[in-house]
Amino acid sequence: MSEGPQVKLITERIERQFKGKVISHCKITRANLEDFAASIVGRSFERIFCKGKHIFFDFGSGQFLHNHLLMRGRWKMGSDRFLLLSPEIWIVFEASGSTLYNYMGQL
Repeated sequence: MSEGPQVKLITERIERQFKGKVISHCKITRANLEDFAASIVGRSFERIFCKGKHIFFDFGSGQFLHNHLLMRGRWKMGSDRFLLLSPEIWIVFEASGSTLYNYMGQL
């Protein structure tokens, strides 16, 4: 389980890697987020920050994504591209050749 200090370190690492990058693709496994995923393509990560154990992604124009890692959730970064998503991965961002995805976390 990620505690507050670990969440802060994770958030800072994600922000260093993705702040300002333009989202070229956003894939999801939850039908209720299809409109959101489509609306952020072409936008950039304006700011990524945490409050306690809650992580927030600011895409500008009042669009935010709020995430909590729960007991086993993780944000992972790499350069892999996903054709199919397992049910444990609920969102994938592709931006400037980098990939960020949430594994086992919660919206």
